[in-house]
Amino acid sequence: MKKQTEDAVRLNKVLEKLGITGNELSRELDYKSPSSVYQILEGHQNKKLSNKMINKIIARFPQISYKYLKKGEGDVLVEDSTNAILKAEIFGSTYKVPQNINLKNEDLSLITLKRILEENQKTNELLQHLLEKL
Repeated sequence: MKKQTEDAVRLNKVLEKLGITGNELSRELDYKSPSSVYQILEGHQNKKLSNKMINKIIARFPQISYKYLKKGEGDVLVEDSTNAILKAEIFGSTYKVPQNINLKNEDLSLITLKRILEENQKTNELLQHLLEKL
């Protein structure tokens, strides 16, 4: 039995997370034949995940991590920004705090941090006012 290449291992994990077969992935990527996918999965002729295939996978399945597919780093799945938002309660105010900062939600993170800082400043002013009355 052939030893799986790193690309084959990564692609197998992606298929497992998606719950699909190589054949189904080929159809989802609009390939005429599943051979491109299976050549990688079976390690034929040192076939590797091309940038084109990685980009097609990410375009069709945005929950898959580009970094994982490309380099094998991090988790297979990237949480969608709508699913990755946690609610944090700070001084009685609820904020949406992104769990993972990435290019898609970086601006949201900065806006959220600004709101938290502004609310914190208001809270500090209120506390200072209360302390003065004591």
